[in-house]
Amino acid sequence: MALTSVTLFEAGSYYDDWLETATLALDATEQTGNRRGQGAMHYTIGTLHMLQKRLLEAEDRFDRARELFEAVGERHGQLLVLRNVAFVDRVRGDRDRAAARYRIAADGLREVGDKIGEAHVLSNLARTAMENGRNDEAQHLLDRARSLCKETGCRRVEAQVLYRLGELHLEHGDTGEAGLAFRETLRIVQANRDQVGEAHALFGLGRVSRADGRIGAARTDFTKALSVARLAHDGFMEAQALHALADCAREQDRFAEAQRHLRSALGLFEEIGALHWQRRTGEALDAVAEAARETAATEPATAQPSLFGGRPEAANAPVSPSAYHSASGHPHPGRPR
Repeated sequence: MALTSVTLFEAGSYYDDWLETATLALDATEQTGNRRGQGAMHYTIGTLHMLQKRLLEAEDRFDRARELFEAVGERHGQLLVLRNVAFVDRVRGDRDRAAARYRIAADGLREVGDKIGEAHVLSNLARTAMENGRNDEAQHLLDRARSLCKETGCRRVEAQVLYRLGELHLEHGDTGEAGLAFRETLRIVQANRDQVGEAHALFGLGRVSRADGRIGAARTDFTKALSVARLAHDGFMEAQALHALADCAREQDRFAEAQRHLRSALGLFEEIGALHWQRRTGEALDAVAEAARETAATEPATAQPSLFGGRPEAANAPVSPSAYHSASGHPHPGRPR
């Protein structure tokens, strides 16, 4: 029962109930010497910590789950653990390790007949392909994942696949198709009361609006995504939404607002341990500070020295071209590519 309740707990962000139920079940399995059950409960508690982006605690639970599953020859459990460890790798920015683990997990889940698990892994593997510029591979993976979702009737994972398809359409510059994919994602996750999915869908719609030059609409969508992410206790999406809001503010020369959002995002990325995003956010802070200095040089009467701080240790550092990229990875219009 503790395992079958996870989907409900995750969709509704009922994290306290999740932890209490899994802890009680873990105690019961330990008292009866049920090592397979112990592994399952460490796995589900690790998954909870993973969603909360408490990555060190998640890894500890996954290590214990893997050892227990290996001891009893529970291959399916080992593959599910590997899938989640790959997710932790990706959040930390280790894309190559994440991709390698996702591939092993996808092959294994296919062999044991877990079509839903395979579809979920394929959608995440597609994301790593996109991040490495292999969009054709990503399309193939997503087509396969969506076919599996249709076959099993799993709408929840289908929503995740649709979200990835929206991202892929954005990579191709097709904002119309991207918008359709994100709106369909939003419809599914709202019907399932999936707050984490809703935050992602709203974030995707914000990216579409921004790519179309509709900054006001983008700010609205990103603000909604931020609010839902906070309700869902999704710190990573919260940080990404803040970063995206900073991008919008920067485009409108609202430097103080941009810096405020970026500093909040940086704190969250540091707490999570997302090293790649820490670097990107730090570079973006430096870029905003440099832009504020340039504006002050041409408009001295309206200059605000407090805007020029950036990161204290890098006030005079050169601006990296990557700092001009938004949270979506796309360069700002009119900025160096």
